[in-house]
Amino acid sequence: MKLKAVLPWGVTALVLLACLMLPLLFTGREPEPAPSTERELTSARRAEIYSLFAADELGFTHLDEDEVGNEDYVKCVRLANTVRGILVMDEGETRVDNPFGTNFYTLSDDGDTIRIMEYYYEWTADWHNWLTMHIDIDTGEIYYLYYSANVLQNGWDYAGRAEDHLAAAGERLVTALGMELVSAEYESGELWKLELGWDGEERVYDVICGIYEDAAPSLLIDLRITITGVSGA
Repeated sequence: MKLKAVLPWGVTALVLLACLMLPLLFTGREPEPAPSTERELTSARRAEIYSLFAADELGFTHLDEDEVGNEDYVKCVRLANTVRGILVMDEGETRVDNPFGTNFYTLSDDGDTIRIMEYYYEWTADWHNWLTMHIDIDTGEIYYLYYSANVLQNGWDYAGRAEDHLAAAGERLVTALGMELVSAEYESGELWKLELGWDGEERVYDVICGIYEDAAPSLLIDLRITITGVSGA
């Protein structure tokens, strides 16, 4: 199998990141009170705490599901499902649909704590799909997203379409969210460093994404997005 493409397109990369900035979707009920904290944490501090965890410099503590308000839970799951609907390449009829799962954690550093929902979903249709997200329960930001999919059947229906699919999905999100691309820098291999302006702040992400295709056709999408910092305000 040879490398077909590695997201060397700023627009498509921006598109993928746009999904990370989706606001939490309201369910029509009054929100439950947020948990009390000693001080309000900035977006930058919250991202810093998560980055320490992502770099294996910080552990986690399991959070009981009962400690997560139902409103926050529903919003986070709806957000994850929305992202899934935007990113997924698979258009086939679902043959195996494993129930999604969630885990809950707290990440703490120097007295500051954030709450994380881990959402994961594996299913099979024309593709075998796997999706994992880490969502800040209290702000709705996605700090980490991993999506992997490989085609199992009807490959010719998808040949040569992955780039256009991802770009079109992102264009819709960018328009809806009013985001601004600050910079997109190629680092090495499949790694891009992206900086996005949103709500008066700039968020920086590491993006690793590959689209692999051969003449069979064999198709594979592998996407990993991790927040590395927030600046401005």
